[in-house]
Amino acid sequence: MSNSTIVVGLDVHKDSIVAAVLPKNAGNVSEVINIGNSSLEIKRLVERIARRGPAEFVYEAGPCGYEIWRQITRMGAMCSVIAPGLTPTKPNDRVKTDKRDAEKLARYHRAGELTEVRVPTQLEESVRGLLRAREDLLEDRLRARHRLRNFPQRRGRRYSKRLWGVNHELWLKAQKFDYPALCQTFETYLRTLDETIESGVSNALFGGLDLR
Repeated sequence: MSNSTIVVGLDVHKDSIVAAVLPKNAGNVSEVINIGNSSLEIKRLVERIARRGPAEFVYEAGPCGYEIWRQITRMGAMCSVIAPGLTPTKPNDRVKTDKRDAEKLARYHRAGELTEVRVPTQLEESVRGLLRAREDLLEDRLRARHRLRNFPQRRGRRYSKRLWGVNHELWLKAQKFDYPALCQTFETYLRTLDETIESGVSNALFGGLDLR
């Protein structure tokens, strides 16, 4: 990267952002700015830096997603998203603070030592979210099945035929227990499994979805 570009390293958190400003032709950060993680405060930061000259912002991909990248680039500034965990660590960098992390991003980005990630389109990101939701529901159903199967099995009741068919379901619903607490626990497991199935694990998540 050219030394004539201002580099701003952003250490991003859910509610706050620490921005480390590395000026043109400089080896050290000249200013650290603390802002809230909101579109208004990001806008003000980008405008403030833009008055000083061409700038590029850089932050690590993480739970806050890519909306910061989208906002900054819509404003006409450059922005890079860096692969998390691939930022070089030197012996004197092992003490982590938000300020240090932002400064490292700025310095290493100017030196070309960081690995950028491709930012997905909003459509791609929405499909990824849908796939994650489907995986979560499938995992929920699997856990619910394990709990429901193991509960009677721990009490010496084993179903020896094909699991999770109609007959198995009828067998499960016919189970009775001596104590109210056991009955309530088992009914909760049954209801939880029914709810995961009704939530549309099989087809409803993709039914009628236009991915064009």
